[in-house]
Amino acid sequence: MEIAVTSNHLMVEAQVRQRVDHYLAEALGTAYTSSTATARSRRWSFLIAYQDVALLQPCIVGNVYAQQQDIGLNNDVASIIPLTAEQIREIRETAAWEVARRHGELARTEDGYISRHQARRLARRWLDQHLSMKFSATGGQRLPSKPPVWQFLIEFNLQDVRLEQLGVIDVNAQTGAVTPLPDEQLDHLREQVRATIQLCPSTAAI
Repeated sequence: MEIAVTSNHLMVEAQVRQRVDHYLAEALGTAYTSSTATARSRRWSFLIAYQDVALLQPCIVGNVYAQQQDIGLNNDVASIIPLTAEQIREIRETAAWEVARRHGELARTEDGYISRHQARRLARRWLDQHLSMKFSATGGQRLPSKPPVWQFLIEFNLQDVRLEQLGVIDVNAQTGAVTPLPDEQLDHLREQVRATIQLCPSTAAI
């Protein structure tokens, strides 16, 4: 009986995967395919793999989800949850970053600027080094300053504590250099977090 259940699961997974791969080819291109799958309550999650001639092995660049269905008139085994425009952008940027990273380079856009994804990673690494891993850079807007910069919001996440829009951090869009935050601002960020954590006894101190 267990073998039959396992066999049926694999058969359904193969059908759902085929549907997902078809969607990914249309939405992103044939370089993107499904990878590891997990299912829970008839909801499937597939990692998205990207393969490029510059890569020795595929890299994982995101997720796509599908809701399993009973086969109906259209003979569809699953309904794909469409990727948003922002998710598609993030997936493409992640793929470009992986290619650049494996060549020891910074990922850049077609116009030669540091990519948003690359700049955000540089900002997050700076925050990690000067504050903690609980601080993060989110969003991303390129400002036409001189030099142009990518500007990100600073957030903090720790268990039940989430603080948003604590400030901004800039990354030079030409060189990838992070604009350091003043010591006073770093101290202020730490104090904001400590004050909030004191109100949440269940949360460990940073």
